[in-house]
Parts: sequence; C-alpha cells; structure tokens
Amino acid sequence: MGNRYVRWTQSFVVCVLGCGVMHAAFAQSAWQIDQILQRTYASHPLMQEKRANLSAAQADRQGAKWQRFPTPSAEVTSTGHGTGSVRLDQPLWAGGRIDGQIAASEARELAAAAAVEEAAQELALKVVAAVVEADRQQSRQRFAEAGMKEHEKLYAMIERRVAQEVSSTADQRLAASRLFSSRNDVSVMAQARQNALLQLNQLAGESVQSVGPVDAFTQQPPVDAQLLVSDALANSPTLNRLRHEEAAAEADVAVKRSAWWPQVSFRLQHARANQITDNSGMLVLQAQPGAGWSTSASVDMAWARRDAIRESRMAAERSLRERVMQQWNDWVAAGSRLSNAEASMAMSSDVAQSYARQYTAGRKSWIDVLNAVREATQSELAVMDVKAQISSAVLSLQVLTGQWRLARLLDASGMQTGGMPQP
Repeated sequence: MGNRYVRWTQSFVVCVLGCGVMHAAFAQSAWQIDQILQRTYASHPLMQEKRANLSAAQADRQGAKWQRFPTPSAEVTSTGHGTGSVRLDQPLWAGGRIDGQIAASEARELAAAAAVEEAAQELALKVVAAVVEADRQQSRQRFAEAGMKEHEKLYAMIERRVAQEVSSTADQRLAASRLFSSRNDVSVMAQARQNALLQLNQLAGESVQSVGPVDAFTQQPPVDAQLLVSDALANSPTLNRLRHEEAAAEADVAVKRSAWWPQVSFRLQHARANQITDNSGMLVLQAQPGAGWSTSASVDMAWARRDAIRESRMAAERSLRERVMQQWNDWVAAGSRLSNAEASMAMSSDVAQSYARQYTAGRKSWIDVLNAVREATQSELAVMDVKAQISSAVLSLQVLTGQWRLARLLDASGMQTGGMPQP
C-alpha cells in the first residue's frame, strides 16, 4: 500500500513540475485587459453587426436628404402614336413629411452609433468578468498547488513514521485522503481557469493562454456612490441610444401626421401625344389622406411607439442604477473583508507551522496538523476571492461610469466611436 502511494505521489510531482513549466510559458505570453478588448472590438461579430447597422443608418440619412431634390419621372404608352411624357417635380411644401423623415433618419443614425458604444460596453463587462475569473483561478491554483505540496510532505513524513511503527496506519490513510482531496481541488481550479480562458478566446477570437494580473488596472472608486450613479447615467450608451430612438419616434409622428396635409410641388413637364408636343410648368397640389381613418390610426401607433421607447428608457435607467449600486456594495463589502482575510491567512500559516513542530514533540495530534494545513490553504484562497471581487467591482464601475477609456480602445481597434463621450 505504501509503495502504491509513493508511485502516485511521484507521478503527481512530475505532473506538477510539468504544470510549472507550462505556467512559465504562459507568463511570457500573458494577455492584458486592454489587449483583449482591442482584439474583441476588432473581430467580434456583435461589433461588426452594430457597425453594419450604423452604415445602413448613414445611408438612410443620405437618402432622406435627397427627398428635397427634384424627382424625375417618365411615362410612355403603347398606343403606337409616340405618346409619352417626362416630368420633373420639385417639392415645395410636404406638410412636414420630408423634414420629419430627415430628423428621424438623423436620430436613428445617432442611435446606431450609440448601439456601437453599447455593444462595446457590454463586451467590456464580459471581458472584465472573464479576465478577473481567469486571474482568480490562476492565483487559487498556485496556492492550492502549494497546499498540495504541503500535504505531500506530510504524507511522506507519516509514511516514514508508519514504517517505523511510530504512527498508526489510520493516520497514513487520513493523510492520503487529504492529499487526494487537495489534488482534486487543483484539478477543479485548473478546469475553472480553462473555462474562463475559453470564454476569452471566444470574445477576442484569439488563443488566450494566460492573463496578466488585474491589480495594476484597479483604482479606488470615488467614495460617493451617488456620484458613481450620476456618472453612469451620463455615460450610458444604452440610455443614449434610447434617447435617440425616442427622438426618431417623435419625428415619425410628424411624418404620419403629414398625410393629413396636401403636398405642394412645382412640376416641369414635356409631353408628346399624336405628334403634338407640349412643354409646361405648373404648381401641383396633391393630397393622399389614406383610406378611411387609417392616417389617424397610424398617428396613434406612432405615439404609442414613442411612449413605449420612453418607458424602456426609464426601465433601463432603473436597471443601471441597480447595477451600479450592486457593484458598489460588492466593493464596500469585499473591502471590509480584505483586512480580516489577510490577517486570517497570516495567522493560519503560523498555526500550521507551529502545529507541525508540536506534533513531532507529541503535543498535537495528527488530525490537528492536517486541519491546520487545510485551513491555511483555505484562508489563502479566501484572500484571492476577496481580491478578485474587489477587482471585478472596481473595473465594472470604471466601465459603467466611463472612466475606462473605451473610446481610445475602439480607436485602437480601428472602430469608429461615433458619439462616445470622452472621459
């Protein structure tokens, strides 16, 4: 039985050494958050979709402005007598239809530009969450591997004592059980790290094998939570998009109401019928109010859409307030726990070392030593969890409040920022 444990221990040590070499290779190619964001903005399909929508909105705005120019038309009949006409209609007054369509297209273009920024912000929050999680699992894995090595040392020690008939076989089994448990912990953390890196691979479209520490990117947010909420509301691309969509819906109301009014245009006409040519210019008054009360129903529909967008904007504002305050509460709570967690980590490490010495002197039991080592490892992992929560909250607040220069990263990735506010 002892030889079997030795073989398992030796094979696992070889695995750990291999992991150490891999960690060294990963450290040389560690990705930073801004690098991942630039690749994400340059290649992610969501960004490409929003940019395509922006290009379509720009083309629609140009098309709306062309309605102010003359409209040519031609008509030819098949009577065999060369009958036909050519017209050129210049609109003079359209009851607000042309101006409304131009205003609506301009607002939709601004909304499309805000949608680009909105997608950038949502992707930034996903990148932050994945990077922080990958860094957390990397740190947890390092501490868990250190704890596993301590259990390996303890197992080797108890194995010698059992061979010398100083300790019981039950103590050896207990040490083996804790060693296997620590190996499972390392495996779980490695899997969680790979899952976070896999998410980053999908976001950036690149093979991200390791991430750099996020501590260098974290800065303490302002103390006033309401200031954070105000900054988030002022820099929210979602609210900006909904405001422009509301303006577009308001302009659509004017377009629908223009059907009640006749349109006045100036027409130049060249007509030919039965070898007779007629050149004329005239004012044309044209009215198309629609069937029955359909125009009134269209106006009511446009008002209802405007009101729906306004309610969506108010709901998004409440959701943003809640999101910011949740991140704020996470930061405050984690900050209050950090000092306690660090103190617990230092004390647990001292206790584990002390118990190991006292065990050889016969003043502590074997299970006390194993529990102390496990508690020391757990306290180290707790510190990593608290630091990760602080980093996640701070970085998320920076993204939501516009402190993180997303516009600069968008420019670096070759994207147009549209109307993104500069910090």
